[in-house]
Amino acid sequence: MGSINLRNGKLVADFRYMNQRCREQTQLSNTSAKRLTCLLKTIEAEILLGNFQYPKYFINSKKVQLFDDLNERKKLHHNNSTVLMHQQ
Repeated sequence: MGSINLRNGKLVADFRYMNQRCREQTQLSNTSAKRLTCLLKTIEAEILLGNFQYPKYFINSKKVQLFDDLNERKKLHHNNSTVLMHQQ
């Protein structure tokens, strides 16, 4: 479960994705904690379902490139580990 913190008067979403800690500052004030809680639940559900797209929520984040790279490596690893079998 992720958490919500307050930094410089703005709410910060703190959660894990692909074994990486993610802390993203929002433009939401402390009075919007309920709204961010709902958003964080949505993010965590998408992560569990395997369809979370980081830039959908945090387009300007420095982590977008990191996760693009990790996803690309994951695809390459999966493609390289596929075993082809043939009948004789």
